[in-house]
Amino acid sequence: MSRRMSALLLTLAVAACHDVTTQITQSPPKLAWLRIDNLSKVVLPGNASVELEVTWGQASAGVLPCPRWTTSDSEVVSLSRELGIGQGTCGTTWLSTRAAGTAVIKVALADKEDSAIVTVVPFLHFASVGSNCGLTVSGSAYCWGPNDIGQLGIDMTTDDCDNCNSIPRPVAGGLTFSALATMWGTGPLGSASCAVTATGALYCWGKGYANTPSELIGAPVFASLTGGGEHMCGLTSDGSAYCWGDNTYGQLGDGTQLTRDEPVRVAGGLRFSSISAGGLHTCAIASDGATYCWGRNVDGELGDADTVSSPLPTRVAGDFAFLALSSDGARTCGLGAAGAAYCWGAVDSTAVATVPEPVAGGHSFASLDVFGSMCGISGDGTAYCWGWEPTAAGGCPRCWVPTWRWVYPPEPLAGSARYLAQGGRHHCWMGLDGAAYCWDGFHGTAPARLPGQQP
Repeated sequence: MSRRMSALLLTLAVAACHDVTTQITQSPPKLAWLRIDNLSKVVLPGNASVELEVTWGQASAGVLPCPRWTTSDSEVVSLSRELGIGQGTCGTTWLSTRAAGTAVIKVALADKEDSAIVTVVPFLHFASVGSNCGLTVSGSAYCWGPNDIGQLGIDMTTDDCDNCNSIPRPVAGGLTFSALATMWGTGPLGSASCAVTATGALYCWGKGYANTPSELIGAPVFASLTGGGEHMCGLTSDGSAYCWGDNTYGQLGDGTQLTRDEPVRVAGGLRFSSISAGGLHTCAIASDGATYCWGRNVDGELGDADTVSSPLPTRVAGDFAFLALSSDGARTCGLGAAGAAYCWGAVDSTAVATVPEPVAGGHSFASLDVFGSMCGISGDGTAYCWGWEPTAAGGCPRCWVPTWRWVYPPEPLAGSARYLAQGGRHHCWMGLDGAAYCWDGFHGTAPARLPGQQP
C-alpha cells in the first residue's frame, strides 16, 4: 500500500471517529415548555371539527421533528393527521368528533407532552334557533360565535376551547328552557341572552350579566321573549308586555327614557299576542289585531305616519291585522292574513316609509325574518330576500368596504335548502330536513348547516 493511500485511510478513520463521538456526546434538543393552545378541556357535539395547534419553546438548540398527536379513542374523536407534514403547519391537526364519549388528545415532542380532554355529546336536534343560540328538542340551550364577554354562557372551568366558537356549545348549568332570545349591540347592555325555564324562571348571561346563566329574581313568568338592540321584551301568558335594557328612545314602552335592569311593564294596559324588538324600537300585535310600536321614530319605525319618537305604544297607521312581525335596526315587517308582506321604517334605498307599504313581487309568505336583509319564507320553504346586498369589490365579495346594490323586488336566496314556515330569528332557520341553518344576512350567500347535527 502506498504511503499516500495509508494517509488517506488514516484521515477517514479519524473523521469517522469524530462523528461517532459527536453523536454520542451531543444530547437531543430539549424543550422548556409545550402546550396545546387555548384548550385543556371542551364539550362538543358529534359531527364537528376544530383545528388544534401546539406551541413550544426550546431549551436547547437542535432540529426538531413535527409533534405527534394521538387520541385515546378514535371512535369518539379522530385526528386528520398525526404529523401534519404536507397538509399545513407542522404543529396543527384537525380534530373531528364522531360519537358520544370522552377521549384524551395528546401531543408529544422531544421530552415534553400535553393533553386535552374532549367530551362529545350526542348529535344536536334543534327545535328553534336564533342569531347565536338555539334550543334543542329537549330544551337544552347551545350557543356559538364570539365569547369575549361571556355571550355563549359556557363554563370556562370545564370548557375553555377558544378555537371552538363556531361550534354550538352547551350553555352551563344543565337547565332546560322553553323560550330563548338574544339582544345585540356594542353598548353596556349588548350581546346577552335570556331564557325561560319550564318553571317560569328567567335566566340571563353575557354582557351586563354573569358569563354563565344567572337568575333574575322576581321577574314575571314569560311565555315568550324577543331580543333587540340592547333591550329585551317578553310576554306573559295573559298578554302583558314587559321590557328591560336600554331606553334612550323609549323603546321599553314604559313612558320614560330610563334604562332598566329589570323588566318593567309596557304602559297603556294593552294585551298582546306577539312582540318583536328592533334596534331602538319595539312593535307588538294587540289582542284586537291592531299593531302598536314605541321607541325611536326618526326613520318611521313606529309606522304612524310621523317621525316623532314615543316612549308609549303608538298605533300603526292603516287597518292592518298582521299575523306576525319581525323587526331589526330601523324597520319592521308585518305578515298579512293572505301571506302578503308589509314593511315600514328604513325599508327603501333612498327614502323611509312612515306607514306600512306592500312588498312587491306577488309572493305569499308563511313567515318573515328581518335582520340585515329582509326575507320571507314561502309555503313550500323557498326563501326570498330583498334589501342591500354586498357585491364583489376587487375580487373580495365580503370585504369591509364592498360595493353595494339594492335588491328589490325579492329574489330567491342562494342555495337549494328549504326552510320551515315558522322560520327563526336573525337569519338562523330550521330547514324542512329538520336541521338548523345560519347565514350572514345577505341573500347572495347560501345558508350553511350548523355543525354538530346529524350528518
